[in-house]
Amino acid sequence: MTITALDELLRRAVGASPTPAVGIAVVDPAGTLAIEVGGTANLETGEPATLDHWWDLASLTKVLVTLPEALRLVDSGHVALSDHLVDWWPAAAASPYAKASIAQLLSYDAGAPPTCTLYAREPASRSELVQVALHTSPQRPVGSGGLYSDPDIAAPRSHVLDRGHWTPFRH
Repeated sequence: MTITALDELLRRAVGASPTPAVGIAVVDPAGTLAIEVGGTANLETGEPATLDHWWDLASLTKVLVTLPEALRLVDSGHVALSDHLVDWWPAAAASPYAKASIAQLLSYDAGAPPTCTLYAREPASRSELVQVALHTSPQRPVGSGGLYSDPDIAAPRSHVLDRGHWTPFRH
């Protein structure tokens, strides 16, 4: 695929998608071959999306990064699925999710609502984003059944399982 073809694919994706912006990266073991971004970052101002904006990678991050990393840590004996969030992150003691197990957090059974409005904020830092997710009011009790939720996964990924990778799409 040529860069021109990639650019055309991006334009079609932006035009056909309900999402206001789309980013495409083509990589191989040697590194990034091409990267393109198109669409609108802010619908109110019309600001164009750029490589420097923060991008929500939706559920792909959970499946491709969080779950394999969590299972690697469980397999190596560093983390138990029965451990509670507060066991690994004492600062989470005041959170409504403090007693949720790692298994509950990973399986969307910590009681968090489906989303929190991280996209509607201008985050000052990674820490601020994590605090918003950590203190989002629960929708239901911990352990009451799985329901897809971004906040359920944000806290363990960011503080229990994360290896410090938090960068804009450009990087």
